[in-house]
Amino acid sequence: MSHLIKGNLAPNFEYLCAFDKTSKSYLEECQNKKSVIYFLRYVGCLVCQLDIKRINDSIASFSNKNVEVFVVIQSSIESIETYNTVQKINFRLVSDSSSQIYKRYLVTKGNVFQFLHPNSIPKVFKSLKSGFRHGKFEGEETQLPAVFIVDENHIIKYSYYGSYISDLPAIDEILQKI
Repeated sequence: MSHLIKGNLAPNFEYLCAFDKTSKSYLEECQNKKSVIYFLRYVGCLVCQLDIKRINDSIASFSNKNVEVFVVIQSSIESIETYNTVQKINFRLVSDSSSQIYKRYLVTKGNVFQFLHPNSIPKVFKSLKSGFRHGKFEGEETQLPAVFIVDENHIIKYSYYGSYISDLPAIDEILQKI
């Protein structure tokens, strides 16, 4: 299987949530709740910082639909804790520096062409214009993003695998698909 698709059971994963440091189980945390799981690159990435801000700015819309939001990144807990921009987030920021969760969800890294894809340029400039600065490099620099919508029974209702490093559906589109 090259991708998880609609109808697949969402794989469980154990994680340490940034700023909490207690071990948790994804399926236990989402008992009888819908969830959205974003896979980004790492906390120092310019486009990821912008995506994290956009997700956090929309968290009330997710909450109104009784949806738990998880953002999986390849940064270590220690790195996450050094970024002021993520210390006020209202969703689960999951450290996966070993990429085990990425592997369970079949989220792969790309190649140099996907890293340098011209469609990423506007998002990089928007990130810079918003005041974000590139930080520590972590994980796979060519890591591709993905997003999954999972229902109350842990069944994937929507999956999207990005084709370049900043390729994610708009948050409004995700909210409409929930």
